[in-house]
Parts: sequence; structure tokens; C-alpha cells
Amino acid sequence: MDKYLFEQNRTPARKPTGIKETPEGFLAIEFTESKLISSSQQRKNSIIYQIIGLPFVLIFAPVFLYSIPILLLIFIGIFLFNRSYRNNIFAKFRLFPGEVFLSIYPLSLGETCLLTFRRRLKRNKKTKESGQLTLKITCLERVEYKKGSDTEVEINILWESQPEVYSVPTNIEVFSLQTNLNIPKYLPPSFEGKNNQIRWIISIEQDIPNIAEQIHSNFVFTVAPVVLT
Repeated sequence: MDKYLFEQNRTPARKPTGIKETPEGFLAIEFTESKLISSSQQRKNSIIYQIIGLPFVLIFAPVFLYSIPILLLIFIGIFLFNRSYRNNIFAKFRLFPGEVFLSIYPLSLGETCLLTFRRRLKRNKKTKESGQLTLKITCLERVEYKKGSDTEVEINILWESQPEVYSVPTNIEVFSLQTNLNIPKYLPPSFEGKNNQIRWIISIEQDIPNIAEQIHSNFVFTVAPVVLT
């Protein structure tokens, strides 16, 4: 596996977001960058943009206008030839974020819980063709270290479950899967250090014709440092 692509496309490079308890179980929403920015940080960013925005526009607007055709050509090129990028754009327009429900949280080493994944189509659309969902559970180590003045990131996959494939029928507004999530006893628990992290990730690839092709929904969850006997 290309570990760089795993880091960029499947794994958030920051501390996992919280999971809240609901009547259906413990809910995790699909990771997005916007969820990691606090309201205070948004206000701070807004003030900074107001201060530097006008001079920036006055100085660089003419250059930007002349650059629009070039930027447009670059965007079209990426859109046409980068299938992953294109699929992700289409998925954002067609699908709401994925959701995972866990019957137990946090999990312990050696524990089993019920995992439910679901994702809804936007604007009351329905699947026109059958598709499939592929579930994997991954435990990985993420290490940051300095190499000269640069910061290097190394990803080591400590364990990955065998893929489980589930069918998606036609003519549905919400596609889903349900299975038992088993945490092996012999693996390390979750850990969040400054330069070293152990992450447990639920990854669900969605491959549904004309809806979502090779799209991953990723959920970082916590495994406590407790071993069930």
C-alpha cells in the first residue's frame, strides 16, 4: 500500500474528533477539515482576513485576472485526469456525510461491538444501479520527525482487517451496512502524543455507479488501554 496516499486520502492528520452518545448508539460523523476549526479560531481568521484582505486585493487583483485562464486550464486538467479528485467532488454534491454508530464506546482490546454505517443521498435521489461497500479496520502508527528544517511523516500500518464486502441494492435513498467490530487483544491502544500517534480507523469504501465510485468514509475511534479477559 502507498502509505503517503493512505495519509493524504484516508487518514486525518490531526487528533480525532469526539463521538457523541445517541439513542441509536455512539455516533461518529465522517471526518472533514471544517469540523476541526473552532468558532473562536474562525473569528480570529475573519479579523486577519479583514486586515490583509483589501491591500492583497488591490495589489494582486490585476495579476489574478490575467492568471484566471491558466488556473482554469489547470483545474480542468486535474478534474479530467485525477479520478480520485473528480469522484470526491461528485460525492460531495450527491451524498450527505457518512455516519457510524458503535454500540460500545470507547472500546477495549479484545472487545466486540455492533458497528452500523449509513449514508444518505441528497435531494431524495435513489440508487439506480446496485453497488458495494467494502469495510476495513486499520491500526496504524503515525510518526513525525525533523529532517533538517523539514518535518517528515512516516506511516506504519500495524494491522489491517480482511476486507468485508456488502451489497448495495437499487432504488434506495440510504445505503448501509451492519457488522460486528472485533478489536484484537495483541495490538496497541489509541495514543495521541506530540510526535507519535496510534490511530484506529474505520474505513468504508463506497463503489456505487453514478453515485460514488471508490470513495472512502473514514472514522477515527478510540481503543482504551484495557484488555478484556
